[in-house]
Amino acid sequence: MVTGPSTTPVQTGQGSGAGEFFSIIINCSNSHIVQINIGTFAHYHIITLSHQHIRTFMMQPDSPSVSAPQGQLIPINGFGTWLPHLLLALAILLVYYPVLGHEFLEGWDDQWMVMNSFTFGRSFDNIGAILTQFHHGQYSPLNQLCYTLLFRLFGANPMVFHAFPLLLHLGCTLWVFALIRKLLVQGGTPLPTAIPVAFLSALLFAVHPLQVEAVAWISASKIPLFAFCYLCGLGAYLRYLQNRKLTSWLLVCLCFVLSFGAKEQAVTFPFALLLLD
Repeated sequence: MVTGPSTTPVQTGQGSGAGEFFSIIINCSNSHIVQINIGTFAHYHIITLSHQHIRTFMMQPDSPSVSAPQGQLIPINGFGTWLPHLLLALAILLVYYPVLGHEFLEGWDDQWMVMNSFTFGRSFDNIGAILTQFHHGQYSPLNQLCYTLLFRLFGANPMVFHAFPLLLHLGCTLWVFALIRKLLVQGGTPLPTAIPVAFLSALLFAVHPLQVEAVAWISASKIPLFAFCYLCGLGAYLRYLQNRKLTSWLLVCLCFVLSFGAKEQAVTFPFALLLLD
């Protein structure tokens, strides 16, 4: 939650000719300028920031020095749109790329959680069994269907199975950025302030050490899978609050069912919708 925002105008100035760039500067001249609150989201940890002073400077070569009106973002050839997403993706790749070279953990659940009879099954009866049966006390049909599909397409390739939770984690991170930015803007925070706050929140979410298990351990892939569907549902609900269309509401319900089909912690989803209201 952002409290008492105080922003300065976004400025442009002469570049050095080496190309355009984008930077974020946090003014920490006063005490307690930036406060970080960490809230648990199952095994994921969503970080929100409260602040008093955040400046965003964007430099564009060969442009006159001007000031933008308060609360407006100066576009720089789309950098304000896709640069945060690119930086978040690069951060995740830099931190987690080693997992792509790892093998299955045969003595640590992968031998029964991932490589099981459901994964190897080829008949339609197998799909019915995945949807209706427990396996070693576990019931996560959506996650198991993903394992089965990956095995049918790529075989027992550990790199592909590791890439699966890695891509899900990337999707979750982008959703965290988008949701925080949207909620801040809807709450009256100027966009030049909302973007860096959302970016820093998503960056901390992306590289926090507590995320390693969910990303690096194939058997834990149901965590980022359920979180991704959960966050998609929250995004769909925000859209529903705007347009009040039946299709948007049905999408919210679908995301809830998929999230619950990945991990039972999704039972909290209806309460999260109440918080958005």
